[in-house]
Amino acid sequence: MNILIIDDEKDLCQLLSGMLTRQGHTVDYSLMIGDGMNKLADEVFDCVFLDNNLPDGFGLNYIQKILLHNSECRIIFMSAMANLKTESEALGAYYFMEKPITFKVIDNLMTQNSL
Repeated sequence: MNILIIDDEKDLCQLLSGMLTRQGHTVDYSLMIGDGMNKLADEVFDCVFLDNNLPDGFGLNYIQKILLHNSECRIIFMSAMANLKTESEALGAYYFMEKPITFKVIDNLMTQNSL
């Protein structure tokens, strides 16, 4: 699976990328939404881990834009604000992951949902 992580926390991106790569996925990451959207325009990703609070915008505002570009993309929306769960899912997010995230949750998500 080809996965893109869009999150401004570089350490999280690197840890998550390493974990997903060890599971056999191809992973890239962006620290800004603009860079992530450019990558999405250039390459097809099966899954996007999307943070909400980014330096150049709110991930919530980009869920539908990502899906317009690739309706098959599964968006894992990540935020410390649990109240965004319903809204993110209504906009088309496949799954809401509350921060701080745990790798056990990610592992379960990837294996149980055939991601």
